[in-house]
Amino acid sequence: MPIIDTKNNLPGMGGLIMYRKETGIPLAQFVDAVLTGNSELSRYERELICAYISFRNNCEYCFKSHTALAAKLSEQTNEELISLFENVKNGEFLSRSKSTVMLEIAENIRINYYDNIRHLSNDAIKHGFSEQAIHDIVLTASLICMFNRYVDGLEARLPDNEGFYAMIADKIAIQGYSMAGRM
Repeated sequence: MPIIDTKNNLPGMGGLIMYRKETGIPLAQFVDAVLTGNSELSRYERELICAYISFRNNCEYCFKSHTALAAKLSEQTNEELISLFENVKNGEFLSRSKSTVMLEIAENIRINYYDNIRHLSNDAIKHGFSEQAIHDIVLTASLICMFNRYVDGLEARLPDNEGFYAMIADKIAIQGYSMAGRM
């Protein structure tokens, strides 16, 4: 049961955006700039960060939404992505890849373990990430932490149908996140 009545039937972020359009629409535009705008990180990599951090933060709405979009952008299944997340969470990977290094940086942002960021950033550079890409990893991880707390802090309504996540992934893949303000 949501903590506040958003005066609409939209689940998750959509309901919160429409509840207070004066803050919601600029937030949606900011998310759009970070997750779909110009970056050395692909849209998939940014969605992967969002899905992983939401998985680790146990934010069901954000986890399912970003996992569906990451799966769509990469042609992987949700199950394959969840397996990757479990492996990174448990430190169970055969070799460190760009994706695992990226997710390790994001995890350290999630848990506020900043002392390790310099070491991981040096490792990321060895894996081909630029300073701009490292910036965007940290920004993306910070952003999704805030939205996980926003959605779960207000216990935003979950969709009635699990098919919602695939539908919203299809829309966001084409229209981006700022479309939320046009619902």
